[in-house]
Amino acid sequence: MRVLFATDGSASARNARDLVRSLAWPDGTTIQVLQVLPPLGALVDFGGPGRREAIEATARAALHELSAPLRRNGLVVDERLVRGAGVADLIVTEARKSNADLVVVGSRGHGTFATILLGSVGAAVTDHAPCPVLVARRPRLDRVVFAEDGSESAFEARRLLTKWPMFHGLQVRVVSVAHVTRPYQSGITATVFEGARQAEADIVTETRAAHERLAKESAEQLRLAGVLAQAELRQGDAAVEIVAAAAHSDADLVVVGSRGRSGVTRAVLGSVARNVLHHAHCSVLIARPSTAVRIEDAASTSATAH
Repeated sequence: MRVLFATDGSASARNARDLVRSLAWPDGTTIQVLQVLPPLGALVDFGGPGRREAIEATARAALHELSAPLRRNGLVVDERLVRGAGVADLIVTEARKSNADLVVVGSRGHGTFATILLGSVGAAVTDHAPCPVLVARRPRLDRVVFAEDGSESAFEARRLLTKWPMFHGLQVRVVSVAHVTRPYQSGITATVFEGARQAEADIVTETRAAHERLAKESAEQLRLAGVLAQAELRQGDAAVEIVAAAAHSDADLVVVGSRGRSGVTRAVLGSVARNVLHHAHCSVLIARPSTAVRIEDAASTSATAH
């Protein structure tokens, strides 16, 4: 398995480092610790080669100090320092070049909203990365909320939960949200409105039953794979309810697909995933459909090695 951990040396990056350190990676996993620095300015160039080398040495020492706690038997930790403009683009490029199975970034907010607003680099990486992205907000992983909506992205997220050993033995709450649009009331007669109200009630009942069945079936599949899962049905706005479910259960992580059932195939995230990413107080893992084969290959390779 190949993990790209992108860091800027900030407190949020150290928090992400601690989460990476705590996870049960398969033996043979490679963790590439990548730090992107801005281009050296004219003042440094004027200072000559000695000044440039001193800056590089300081940056490499800081990167090595950050990476040191990740080193343990069974893992390969590589350190890479790159310079250039467009931090998010460089991270995505490195993820493609290294054929990463996962990108990990910290979450940096702004002002008093630091816990709920995602930094611009993290947002851009989650939009365009070729693999799942873990935005770390907590240094541990015990309780997980999995957003199940029956979409292709959610299907791959569930496969990820079953294939990656870091999730085995954890508590996973499978949340499926039934969203029903209320009927338009203005300008219609009482008789017509009563018919619409009854139709709405029937739709709500059918939709809730479908999502309850979806959550239970998904939870059962996770349990068969060794994940401690239970189902939960909610009704309302999907992103709001997923975030609320995570807060209610004090989840450490929300796992959500990059696009829902109505999503348009494109690079950027769907609205539900984006809203969860920006407003959840815990870590968020965004899964993408294209990762399924690589996840299974990583798991199979690890099993064969044992």
